Amino acid sequence: MRQLTSLDAQFLNAESGTTVAHVGSVVLVDPSTYDGEWGLDAVRTVYEQRLHLVPPLRRRLVEVPLGLGRPYWADDPHFDI
Repeated sequence: MRQLTSLDAQFLNAESGTTVAHVGSVVLVDPSTYDGEWGLDAVRTVYEQRLHLVPPLRRRLVEVPLGLGRPYWADDPHFDI
């Protein structure tokens, strides 16, 4: 497990139903370089093959009891892409 940094915890605590504190991005994909039909199943297959290279994508947030500390990232044993 790895504890969130102070900055990450600040972003997490700033989120609410009316306040957005997350960052988004856009990825442009050229399907002409992919052999086969491009779609959600193809994207899932590509991600599954490379998921072991990016551990943060397989983690979940674990809160500290009573909120006495910053949350932790823990590997999710039940991760399902």
